[in-house]
Amino acid sequence: GFGCLASETGLADALSAADVVVTGEGRLDRTTFDGKLVARILERAAPRRCLLIVGQATAAGSQAAMDAGASAIFALARTPSEAADAVANPQTRLAQAATQIARLLVP
Repeated sequence: GFGCLASETGLADALSAADVVVTGEGRLDRTTFDGKLVARILERAAPRRCLLIVGQATAAGSQAAMDAGASAIFALARTPSEAADAVANPQTRLAQAATQIARLLVP
């Protein structure tokens, strides 16, 4: 699982050199923090700023992410109709999230 992925990708070295960590999840909810990749990355990335790009987020998932150390959450879809659009036009939604992140990081 996670240990193998972290070892094979050099995650520890990448995190030690990072100022900001960007990771993602399809749906951010309570189950996200039951050992899934995002939760494990947040654990190891502290105290760096961690930005999450997610397909959708529940209120409970968002709160759990913030409690776990996320600095900001960028949801590609907030409503069911936006979810359908995000699936149909992922490039547009990801570009919007990237623009928001750039505005946050670049003075």
